[in-house]
Formats: sequence, C-alpha cells, structure tokens
Amino acid sequence: IVGPADMEIGYKVFNGDSVNISYETKIEKGKAIHTWHTADIKPLESEAGSPGHLYYSPHIVYYIKSYNANGKKQKVIESVDDLHGYYSNLIKDVNKDTYTPLKKLADSLTTNLKTEEEKIKTVFYWVKDNIRYIAFESGYAGFIPAEAKDVYETRYGDCKGMSSIITTMLKYAGVTSYLTWIGSRELPYKYNDNPTSGSDDHMIAAVKLNGQYVFLDATSRNTPFGYPTAFIQGKEAIIHLAHDKYEVVTVPVLPASKNIIIDSSVVEITSDYKLTGKGQGYYTGYERNEMLEMLDDNTHADNIAVLKNYFQKGNNKFILESYEESDMKDRDRPFTINYKFNVSDYVLRSGNEIFINMNLEKPFGKSNVEKDRENDIEYDYKRHLTNIVVLKIPAGYELSYLPPNDSQTKDEYSYSIKYEKQGDTIILRTDVELNSLMLKKKDFKAWNDFINALKKNYTESVALKAR
Repeated sequence: IVGPADMEIGYKVFNGDSVNISYETKIEKGKAIHTWHTADIKPLESEAGSPGHLYYSPHIVYYIKSYNANGKKQKVIESVDDLHGYYSNLIKDVNKDTYTPLKKLADSLTTNLKTEEEKIKTVFYWVKDNIRYIAFESGYAGFIPAEAKDVYETRYGDCKGMSSIITTMLKYAGVTSYLTWIGSRELPYKYNDNPTSGSDDHMIAAVKLNGQYVFLDATSRNTPFGYPTAFIQGKEAIIHLAHDKYEVVTVPVLPASKNIIIDSSVVEITSDYKLTGKGQGYYTGYERNEMLEMLDDNTHADNIAVLKNYFQKGNNKFILESYEESDMKDRDRPFTINYKFNVSDYVLRSGNEIFINMNLEKPFGKSNVEKDRENDIEYDYKRHLTNIVVLKIPAGYELSYLPPNDSQTKDEYSYSIKYEKQGDTIILRTDVELNSLMLKKKDFKAWNDFINALKKNYTESVALKAR
C-alpha cells in the first residue's frame, strides 16, 4: 500500500499462523510504502458445506486510521465508535420528511391494535408481503438506505430499503425502532477485531420488547416474527440508537426446538405386499421457511415432482399420490402437508414370514464426513427431526421380532430410536437433533462414529409371521 507519509495505516492479520507474514514500511519521496511478505502458501480446498473462506484463508484487513489535511490530523477509523460515526453520517438525511401516503397506510394497519408487539408484527408482515426484495448496490447505495417513500412507490427494495420502510412505518405508528448494521455469517469478524465496513454486508431493523431486542429482517419472506434470518444468527449487530449513540448486540442463535420437522405416517401392507400410507409433514421456524421457499411460485404439477423427491420413503418406487397444504400463509402457525403414497417391492417375504424395515426415511444417514476433508462444516441452523411410522399388522400375522431401542446423546447432537407394539400396530419413533451451527474438524471422528451407530439402527427390520 502506497500513501502519504503522514497517513496512518491500521491492519490486522487473520488466519496467518501458518503462513509467516512479515510487515515492513519505508518512506520514499514523501510516500509511505507498506509491504507484507509471505511465501509457500498452500492452495485452499474448496469443499461443500464449508463456512465462508474468510474463516480459514490467510488475509489482511487494512484501513486508514488518520491522515493530515491543512496541517491538522483527520481521524478516520480506529474503533467501533468511529465506524458508527461514519455510518451515522451516511444516514442522517434519510427519511427526514413525512410521506403522507405511507403514514396513512401505517395508521390504517395499526390504529385498532392494542399492543406494540401487534403493531410491529403487522407492519413487519406487510413489508414481507408487499415489498419485493431485490439486492441492489451502486456507489453509496451500497451504504445508504433508499427513502421509505421510494420503496413504497416502487414496491421493491434491498435490505437497506426494507429496513428503511419498516422503521419509518413503525415511527408513524408510534413505535420506536432502529436501523441496524450487521454482517452475515459469511464474515467471521467481531467489530472490535475489524472496526470497518468490511465487517458488514447487511442491514436490518431492531425493536425492543420486554427489555430484549427483536430483529426484523424482511428479506426472508416466510420466517415468523421473532426469528432473525438464519444467516445472521450469532452475529454482532450495531444498533443505531441516535446520531452519536449505538449499542453492539449479538443476535441469538435459535435452539433446535424452534426448528422442527415431524413426519408421521400410518402404513399398511396390502394383499399383494405393496406398502400404502397416509402421512403428514409438520414444519416450524427455519424448517417452515425452507419448505415454503421450495414450494413458492410453483405449479401444482411442479410441486408434485418436488414433493415426490422430498417425501421419498422406502425405495425409488415411491409414488406420491396426492397432497394438501395447510397454513401456508399464516407465519405464526406451523406449516403442514398431508399426503398419500404407496411403495412397491419394499416388503420382503420368506416362508411364512414377512420383513419390513420401518426406517422409511433415514435422517442424517448420508452425513459421514470424508476422511480427507480439510474444512469445518457449517449448518444453516439448529434443528430437530422426528419421524414416526405406525405399521398396521396385517390380518393373520403376529409380531415375531421387534428391533431394540437405542439412543446417543452428545453435547451438539443426539438420536433416539424407539419401537413399541400397541394392539395391532407397531410404532417406530426416531428423533435426531443437531444442536450446533459448526462441526469442527477435530470432531469429525466422533461425528462419524455417531452417524455409523445411527446407520446401524437403520438396517433393522421388523419380522411378522403367519399365525
């Protein structure tokens, strides 16, 4: 980096332990030359599921701390205070004037609502439903939010535009809210380690309810109120309280119990040994959002193909006969799908016995980590998966073998497999929980041992014999 001799540079090396980076500076002809040297850097491995490359690639973040102008030292950035000051100046003239049509809309949406939470949720959901997210950056538009007036009139906005209209509508509704800068999980930095705009690539809104901040990110259409978008969980946010006042707050990581899939089915063996069944998929939180994103804007025929692949049970002869959705539009309720299916050539016969593997689905059954993998594995969110299969014992048959129950519980993942006979039915319940956002390389062996134990259970079959 070459600059004026009186320009002060700040820098920090990230992930540099293995590459032996050296630094030197010298003055030539009134210019300061800052130089970093290294050699023999190993190539980076590109592997599916890895966190952003900045988590592990050696790199240098540099910034201008100060420079001289007209004989006076001009401070630029040395701290989080300076970063917020820079951001604050960029937004000081945004949404200064009242825009009557938007105020009338905010009033019409919230006038009859009694609580702040109802008002916030109503405005937030209106923006999700009516403002289309389009990422757009050009010059300072990458830093300065669009006017709420323009977002309202055009009906689209980037993350900053959506935050702009949310905070403006809430102000019109008498609710205090705050523009908030944040970095996605692609960026590994904390603000004290990297007090520059390189720590941010996103903007949201924040409100305070019952003494706790709630983060409002309208870029994800289907997430419920109270859920930050998955890609900012665990990240620090700069909440803009006033021109010279801010707070750095960490966005919570939601527990697995908030992101649930329960897939339950009742199955029968027909006289020609085909498996027929009725199932229900039940989705909450980020699982709900993922499911709806997969189905949004598709035709019914398209979704039949998508769901046939998603719900596939038993083998590749699985047929999805029909499905019906519930609560697709109500973000505050779990999303459910009821469906009918059949599977051919799945039940095995031998003499007077039939065998059926009730593990029609095998959650995490293909999740072994390759032996030569170099990078950690990142997950979008914590999750809990439950599969329930109820098998009706065919007339003329009785249970001759029931597989054993099994479970394992680790700090960051667990499973439980439980078989039970109730009357003329056999019930299998499988629960698998992932309670981490990152699987570290040092834990790969323990993870593979866990998955192998789970897969061993998936090979078990129930045996029924003719009476």
